[in-house]
Amino acid sequence: SLVVQLQMIFTLGLAVAFLGERPDGEVAALAPELARALSRATPPRDAHVLEPLWLAPRRPHVLTVGVADPGGLLTALQEAVVAACTRAIAWEPERRAFRPHVTVARVRRNARVRPRELPALPDAARGRWSTGGVTLLRSHTGGGGAQYEALWGSGALMP
Repeated sequence: SLVVQLQMIFTLGLAVAFLGERPDGEVAALAPELARALSRATPPRDAHVLEPLWLAPRRPHVLTVGVADPGGLLTALQEAVVAACTRAIAWEPERRAFRPHVTVARVRRNARVRPRELPALPDAARGRWSTGGVTLLRSHTGGGGAQYEALWGSGALMP
């Protein structure tokens, strides 16, 4: 429903690493490595959103809003988290370059969307957004969208 979608826009998550399906026991190994990584790579205190962008523009399936990284803090955080995960568990990071963004919508499987120019963000969305911390999440997918379970974190708010 529209109300749920509007509520979700105020609790945004910017993924810095996708670990995929992992055994429960790996969370215990990840926690101290992530804590060390965060002691060296401070998350930015706020974020500035950019324009809407389709991922895979030739066959759009994920609508995102880019997030600016002018000082490189998001990239430094992502690199520290990837290094921590690589040290802690048998995990191979994605090869594609990190592109800071927030996912705002996904196209249903097997649905086709014609790529077109996206409207600009309203002025109210262009301001500075406060960040809440870093959280290791497990997503539970199914009908009605993913539900997130916080496994470890430093203060991010999740619905």
